[in-house]
Amino acid sequence: MEKENGTREKNPGLSRLEQAPYSCREGKDGRVTVLRWGRAAKELGGVASLKFLRAARGAEPEALQPLLAQVTGHFKRGNER
Repeated sequence: MEKENGTREKNPGLSRLEQAPYSCREGKDGRVTVLRWGRAAKELGGVASLKFLRAARGAEPEALQPLLAQVTGHFKRGNER
């Protein structure tokens, strides 16, 4: 959630992925940019972008958030593979 002054306020009732911090956009050249809170976190190209797009197409928004988190590589904790 974003306030008018541009700062984010935390919602204590939702987990981090339920707040939907991730989004992605596909470029004309086939590259995929993964965004976290509106800032670029990872850029995929070539085979990696094709694999991601194949997995992401038709996915529900709730299922897409863990996939985007895994692609960034910064959030592998615990038993996540």
